[in-house]
Amino acid sequence: MVESLVVQTKLASRRRCRKNLPLGDQSVQTTSRPMTSAEKRELRSHVDHWKGEGRIWAGMVLFIIFAAAFAILGSLVRFLFSFLAEVAPIFQERPVNVIAFACLMVLFYAWLRRRLWASPFSRQMKADLAAGVATAHIVDAEDSILVQEHEDEGPTVFVKTRDSETLVFAGQELDIYTKRGFPWSRFEIVESPTSGFFLGLRRLGPPLTPLVVPGPIPWSEVKEYRDVFRRKWLRLDASFEDIKKKRLQTAN
Repeated sequence: MVESLVVQTKLASRRRCRKNLPLGDQSVQTTSRPMTSAEKRELRSHVDHWKGEGRIWAGMVLFIIFAAAFAILGSLVRFLFSFLAEVAPIFQERPVNVIAFACLMVLFYAWLRRRLWASPFSRQMKADLAAGVATAHIVDAEDSILVQEHEDEGPTVFVKTRDSETLVFAGQELDIYTKRGFPWSRFEIVESPTSGFFLGLRRLGPPLTPLVVPGPIPWSEVKEYRDVFRRKWLRLDASFEDIKKKRLQTAN
């Protein structure tokens, strides 16, 4: 019980649109449980960018930045060595310059890689993986809206909980769950507790019959909860009825 309260307190101020879920809320309950093997694999694939799914793109980004830095630093280092050659004759030797430049680039590469992949968020994910504990938000839903994918942004789902809270889910990964019948009348949102990394949705009840409307959603509305495309879900201040009215007006 104490651990559950601590987890809920940590979630209190994560995002502007995502407030802490009320303690004792009957429609959304937050608990902690051990991660499943699949959840650990999902988190591990994002902890290690070089061995996970993103290693190709990560390597390309690092290569582009390193190549640009190589060109820029090369000019600066040549100027520096020409200055040092007047002070220390040893820098007039080309092999010495090459070795010194190579050492500088190795140090720069190590610093750049650490800055890119050893971010605070990465350290939080590593801590979550080591702990092996997941945060589960159990949602009781009574109504929903499914906004169909317009291009390749994925579907968007608005859910009204039993206590009239409004949740939004979006992103390409959501398409996997809508094909499995999401939204459901009762389901579980699984995250890592410290980093808040989305680990998936788990069905606990029968499917709802959502109001299905075509996309896209106007940017003037999306920008209010744009973090959902990174976080995968958010809790909104807007009422479900207002959102439903706007979607019906857009559809007509």
